Amino acid sequence: WSQPQLKELLSRLIAPLLSSSMTERTSACALLELASGPLSCHVQVLLDEPLVAVALLGEFRPWLRASVDPHRTTAVMLLVLLVVRRKLSFGVGSLSPAAKHSILFLIATLAPYLQPALLPANSYPPEQVERASSALTMLQAALSDPE
Repeated sequence: WSQPQLKELLSRLIAPLLSSSMTERTSACALLELASGPLSCHVQVLLDEPLVAVALLGEFRPWLRASVDPHRTTAVMLLVLLVVRRKLSFGVGSLSPAAKHSILFLIATLAPYLQPALLPANSYPPEQVERASSALTMLQAALSDPE
């Protein structure tokens, strides 16, 4: 909690969430917990759209809470990062539980190919960037027509 970026994330979440629902507050706490742990190297990205990240965590919270499967937890975190980075888009609240499950399964399956989408493209060889682009295209198609 001594990281300045975590303090900044907390300060950006406090005011909007004071008048929000318990689900949003719980999701904000989950975001802060993830930002201080597995997502710590992506805090700067989360600072760009913290309320979007909170909304997504609220949407997929049942999968985080009930998950003893680390692949599913990783899939939720990847989804949050990809949406916050504007690599994927979809309407929060627009997916059925079955569609959410399918999307998380697809993300977990494609996870090894998605890493280049989270960092600058010049950090990876062109073939890895191309595979990441193909994986993102598949995910966006699945999100556009989830059923």
